[in-house]
Amino acid sequence: MNKTAILLAISVALLFSTSCGQIISSVREGVHQAESQPRPTRIPAAEVEDVTVGSEPLNWTSDEYDSFSKTLRSVMKKRDFAALDAMAADFRQKKELFSKGGGWKIHSFYVVTSEPADKTDAAWVRHINLLKDWKMASPKSIAARSALADAYLGYAWKARGTGYASEIPANAMPDFESRLEQAVSEIRDASTLEERCYGYFETLLRIGSAVGMDKNIFNRVFEDAIAYDKTYQYFYVVKAECLLPRWGGEPGEMEAFVNKLPATLGETEGLKVYYLIVAKLQSYKWEGEFFVPGGLSWRRTKKGFLLYEKDYGASRFRVNEFAKLALTANDTQAGCNTFKRLQGKNDFEPEIWITRENFGAARNMALALCQIPRFENQAK
Repeated sequence: MNKTAILLAISVALLFSTSCGQIISSVREGVHQAESQPRPTRIPAAEVEDVTVGSEPLNWTSDEYDSFSKTLRSVMKKRDFAALDAMAADFRQKKELFSKGGGWKIHSFYVVTSEPADKTDAAWVRHINLLKDWKMASPKSIAARSALADAYLGYAWKARGTGYASEIPANAMPDFESRLEQAVSEIRDASTLEERCYGYFETLLRIGSAVGMDKNIFNRVFEDAIAYDKTYQYFYVVKAECLLPRWGGEPGEMEAFVNKLPATLGETEGLKVYYLIVAKLQSYKWEGEFFVPGGLSWRRTKKGFLLYEKDYGASRFRVNEFAKLALTANDTQAGCNTFKRLQGKNDFEPEIWITRENFGAARNMALALCQIPRFENQAK
């Protein structure tokens, strides 16, 4: 067994050395404490030169991801478990990306296989039973076990919601805890296999955060993950999300981690991951609080987006995502130019805006601000 495998075995053993119920109780208390902690004095990160965002029309026509998702769900519906394992192995080995937008197919494989298309309780139960059948049919499949663990984790969050602990109804916690225990059990079983996969590490990190894994152990698991593949952008996104105070991180800890990435990964790769993290974290509705001295940098985020699009091409999801970020950052020029790109009939991204009405209102506001002369950007 190599050094990385030994460290991982130790990490997993330590993770499961305390009962899940005890850990869940401790993290519940910790999140309550994190909610009331004051923000620390922020230390500004080195800034980058400001960049201008272009306004070339997107005119989105690709259905690559939709086709990918439909094909994968069709394979699952047919219960062709051998085909699922073959697909996972192929995406894992080839590190294949979608033609536009830089998304890894192995990541999307787990997104699709770990949750039902319909998010009702009945659909979740049926889907989990299907994944159990896959595990039984392929007992040595790391993909089946990782997807099942991730499904239990997703089903747990459905019971709890993603708000602060003080916002969660007391009657939601028993379901959250029991489903989380099942996720822990499944990822523990997955750890006994020799094979590893991106989805295994990503799910282990997110389960570790959910149960309040000791920070030293969590960091060790993260190091094991990036030793497996340091180019897998989602490991960094998951760690940043887990460092938020609401999930047990110290105030300012997430910002410190993200601001070091350009030095850790190199300027270009670091800024691309920087953008992906900020884009993910905007779903927590912190709004402009991100972009303050010593916090996260809007200029770095903007440059990261441009570098990402240059390397991987424009996608509807990413352009819509950045348009929303530009509004959050109060960057009139970036918002105006980005929304000018989104005027084709297929340019609306429902995952970002939910409804066309939301999208239309945001676009109209951004384009109206374009008409204000010499409007200075407020975010730097």
